[in-house]
Amino acid sequence: MIESFTVSNFGCVRNASAKLTPLHAFIGPNDSGKSTVLRALQWAAGWRSRGLPPQADGASKIEVALARDGLSVRFRTTRSQLNGTDRTILSSKPLGEFESQMERLGFGAPLGIVELVRFDADRLREPSLLLSRTKLSTFVSSRGAGLPAVLMDIRGRPDDLGARIEQRFRARFPYVKGLSLPPTDDNRVALELVTIDGKTLSTSQLSEGLLYYLAFEALRHVEDVKLLLVEEPENGLHPARIAEVVKVLREISDSGTQVVMATHSPLVINELGADEVTLVTRPSVEEGTRLTPMRATRNFEQRSKVYALGELWLAYADGDTEAQLVSNGSNEDAAQ
Repeated sequence: MIESFTVSNFGCVRNASAKLTPLHAFIGPNDSGKSTVLRALQWAAGWRSRGLPPQADGASKIEVALARDGLSVRFRTTRSQLNGTDRTILSSKPLGEFESQMERLGFGAPLGIVELVRFDADRLREPSLLLSRTKLSTFVSSRGAGLPAVLMDIRGRPDDLGARIEQRFRARFPYVKGLSLPPTDDNRVALELVTIDGKTLSTSQLSEGLLYYLAFEALRHVEDVKLLLVEEPENGLHPARIAEVVKVLREISDSGTQVVMATHSPLVINELGADEVTLVTRPSVEEGTRLTPMRATRNFEQRSKVYALGELWLAYADGDTEAQLVSNGSNEDAAQ
């Protein structure tokens, strides 16, 4: 997993560092840089399949510390200009040697598959092409396109996984008898829901919350994802369902896939520990994004005795700089 990272000159991030846990959340005001941080992680961890990061006021640089079985490896990605051509530099080692070392440590190239999702109900409702078993079953886009095909693939596995997903789904939506995945006229597969009274509901008749919950259940079983980045997992969910979705994400992290979220919801944060939350602020354009561990916020120990973690943030958030929470020190001071 990624233990820590430093980002310089990537979008609105001038220079910021954070430590990560297997399940981690960034919370803060709009336009503070939460999504930019996720995209920096996405690009750094999935460098082989990504383009170069956006150029800012200088060379972009992302340093990531990875840990596995007590070992750690640091690698650095930068963007620089050489004879007018962009190039990517990975540590100080030749690329082949770097890849071999990462693979020996079990990180793949270098982390395996990196997924970033921000589910959109309209995309989840769409029929989708069937997946080839020569490819890993995953969503077609970060918005959730391809959900019916992912469910079809899961249903076809030999471990009765599809039946177990439906069982968990029925426990939360008791009017559901089962899921149907009929083919369409254009060689795609659609998603339908069968109710206990025998009615068949198309996706256009399903609530956003139900679709989101089903998508997160499917995410649990997408193959070989090593880093899952989730934007606003609370979108479209009833407050009572948010805790259940965070529970699913924690189970995903317990299975070996690191999960990092960007959220606006105190209800998401209520389900996490203090070390699993980082506050994202942007005091000024010049300073850029600041990352402060929740435990390092002002008067945390006293406030945490009165408030649950999410309510602590909500009570002192001003939607701008979160001045009552963030200390006056530098990012490095806050992280200590």
